[in-house]
Amino acid sequence: MVTNLDRSTIDDFIARSGITLVNWYSRRHPLSRLFDADYRNASTRHPEVNFAEVDVTNDPTLAASWGVAGAPELTAFRDGTLVFTHAGALPERVIEALIESLDMEQVRNGSHGGGRRLYLLMRPKGAARFDLGGSADDGPTPPPGGRSATH
Repeated sequence: MVTNLDRSTIDDFIARSGITLVNWYSRRHPLSRLFDADYRNASTRHPEVNFAEVDVTNDPTLAASWGVAGAPELTAFRDGTLVFTHAGALPERVIEALIESLDMEQVRNGSHGGGRRLYLLMRPKGAARFDLGGSADDGPTPPPGGRSATH
């Protein structure tokens, strides 16, 4: 199930324990419509994950206040801490890999309990992989041996 968020509901929803994914979307943007189908498919297979969406067309100020420049954009939180963000559509298999990566003990605890950021590594041949970067509070630290798709 995917919950629609607005200014009055977003803070409490993101603060939930566990994994929370937020799809910042716009029905006007073709890539957003493409991503929406994969996102909704993943939500049906993972009832343990908090899935939500925010329509950036309806409230561009809300999106800007969360650092979202456009749609689609996916943000992932673990126990209320931002651990991943990606601008652009992602295939369903990458959403699945992200959910699996967010179950990692290192991500939950991070260094000194502060959490860590995940970085998506895409290789021309092979599966998508998520690696840990620097702490969430320190900002992105590119992982060794790959380019980050986060910002």
